[in-house]
Amino acid sequence: MRADIEGAGHQSFTDVCSYQELLATMPDAPPAVVDAVDEYASEGCEEGQLDIDEAHRIIRRLTTAFLLEQLWGDDTYVPLLSDDAGADPTLALLERRE
Repeated sequence: MRADIEGAGHQSFTDVCSYQELLATMPDAPPAVVDAVDEYASEGCEEGQLDIDEAHRIIRRLTTAFLLEQLWGDDTYVPLLSDDAGADPTLALLERRE
């Protein structure tokens, strides 16, 4: 499966935004760590990018449907993995590759 999420950054699937928020409360955090997290956060947590919670919602939905189908043969949620049925408006691309 390939899913391109409109407005999401490269790190939108991670918890980097939470790390960035936590580090902001730690005045003694090593500057190198803060800089590294800030750099990663620029690809998922910046203003104008898709809200990280919304990105995680979409990723959880697609991942769960995919794993249920592939690992347990449960096709109940397969419609969520097709372009024409269940596609999220924030998905720029949703395609199954063989």
